Amino acid sequence: MFPVTNSPYSNPGSSQFIAKLNENLTGVESSTVFGSDILYASYMGGHQAKEHVDGGTSRFDKNGIVYQSMCGGCGGFSDFPTTPGAYSENNQSTKCNNLVFKFDFNLIPNAEFTVDQTIGCAPMTVTFDNFSSASDSYLWDFGNNQTSSDVFNPTITYTTPGIYTVKLYVTDSTCLMTDSSEITVTVTEAIQLSTSPDEQLCIPTPLNLTAYTNGTADTFIWSDDPSFSNVLNNDTSDSVLVVTPTEPTTYYIQVSNPGCARTDSIVVDFIGSSIHLV
Repeated sequence: MFPVTNSPYSNPGSSQFIAKLNENLTGVESSTVFGSDILYASYMGGHQAKEHVDGGTSRFDKNGIVYQSMCGGCGGFSDFPTTPGAYSENNQSTKCNNLVFKFDFNLIPNAEFTVDQTIGCAPMTVTFDNFSSASDSYLWDFGNNQTSSDVFNPTITYTTPGIYTVKLYVTDSTCLMTDSSEITVTVTEAIQLSTSPDEQLCIPTPLNLTAYTNGTADTFIWSDDPSFSNVLNNDTSDSVLVVTPTEPTTYYIQVSNPGCARTDSIVVDFIGSSIHLV
């Protein structure tokens, strides 16, 4: 007698038996039948059509997926189901047709997603793109006590600085299997930036130009070029730049932390002085 798994599906009189053997070919992991009028996960067709396999062929791949070719739609009638986009959805022959289907015993879900940015300053808006396999259930855990199960590609805004572990759970209800994937999102504090005031000079005078960030930035780049191609300070951790301008100059400051950057400028101008004696 052919071995079957616990609680086998019994259908006396059915003529097609499919089973998945284990890797060592010493036992059966799952089995089922085709050809009855009972609606079952593996049942194909209806009451009237005479689908059969005398001219068909089956092939198993190493993952236990069945690729089946069979005769169907004989006599100009078919009740064999077709999927969207299959050729052809309608029976176009009065004789037997070639029916082909693929049957996956173990549809293993695969969780996979990407994020448009993994680090930024609060408030930080992040969009997630879901590239997971087709499954029955998608559950997002955004790491901030927020979850979502009804949006495939969600967008969320983080308002509080912190490190958030975002997880996506993908579940296939047929096999009761779940896969998960995770990405870490880092949200830093928003930069607070103010500068010392613009200056007006009569003669060249040493000046201390200062960028104030209240500890929200750790990198300071000074330049007299808005594109910052000419960096004036050697120590980028120094928020103060000492200059002695000899002509009107605009000094640009770019401050940053690992999440974002801000820029500002200080204008130093010279006042022309002329003394007229009468």
